[in-house]
Amino acid sequence: MDYDQTSPSAPTVGAKGPYKFSSNVDVGSTGTLLSSSSLTPPSGNSGTLFYDVGSNGLSLQQQFQSVGSLDAAYPVGTYNLNIQTTIPNTYTGTVVLTADNFPSVIPQITGLTNASWIGGQLVVTNPALPVTLTWTTFNSAVGNIHLQVFINNSGTSVVSQNFTSDGTHNSFTIPGGSFTNNTYYQGNLSFQNNFASVALGASTERSPTPTILISPSRLGPRPRRPRSATRS
Repeated sequence: MDYDQTSPSAPTVGAKGPYKFSSNVDVGSTGTLLSSSSLTPPSGNSGTLFYDVGSNGLSLQQQFQSVGSLDAAYPVGTYNLNIQTTIPNTYTGTVVLTADNFPSVIPQITGLTNASWIGGQLVVTNPALPVTLTWTTFNSAVGNIHLQVFINNSGTSVVSQNFTSDGTHNSFTIPGGSFTNNTYYQGNLSFQNNFASVALGASTERSPTPTILISPSRLGPRPRRPRSATRS
């Protein structure tokens, strides 16, 4: 599930569709991943799906307004992967997705140092100093936590960190000097329960992952003059 957080208060359900199906294939050591790579669900309304190619590998994603529509499009069962590369030509594999196992905790930024919420945005007080984010505790034997902060509209990451969801990882300090003055950034904090992967390095998760989208986000210094921003 996707959530938006624009203040110290609890996040609200995202308008784009709270439930999400996503599949990602990581870059390997040989060959180049091709957009002819596909994922075929066991049944449902989706048919064969083709991946988008990016610098970090292959990805596909679709969002839904209800868990019923997610289940109809991507039901429980065996998903077939057909990964096309330049060397060699094809890798195949399967991922069996079981019943829903949604994280029970909604990610929320609960504490800040050297930053504050102003006008629906996180504003860094002094970009030369570290920024510490604290969030709700997530404890899951099959889960993980992912924090990403990237430059708005570019995808260039400032922070990309994974944490074990063992109940002990609930904060991260971004080093001083990571942000550029008068620059807009976007952040995501994800709690995930994972329940399928294959040896190819591809993984498919069906859980609608609760995500904080700090949007409109401005993990950067306070502007010298007022600026407006639209929520993506």
